[in-house]
Amino acid sequence: MSKQDRNTSKNNNEVLSMSIKFPMSLVEKIDKYQEDYHINTRTAAIFELIRAGLGELEVKQVAPQDTTLQLPKEFLPELVRLLEKNASTADQVEENKGSDEK
Repeated sequence: MSKQDRNTSKNNNEVLSMSIKFPMSLVEKIDKYQEDYHINTRTAAIFELIRAGLGELEVKQVAPQDTTLQLPKEFLPELVRLLEKNASTADQVEENKGSDEK
């Protein structure tokens, strides 16, 4: 390993820059894991999986369930009112934007 491959991070941990080629089937599984657990980057997903495999992180057993929220029916009129109010406000902004451009 050459000296230029090694570097020191902000917190003085030694880090190594390296390029790894993954089989496409593995990349697809990593991407699915990233999506299921709402991880921002593929690199972060790979780090999490490696740390879990090394026992440094609690392994996630089951992917999170659908996070749909069900509101009681009595909230529906208020929700409709708010949506209509926001829609009319957006229309007013568009109308004002059009008059400003003239």
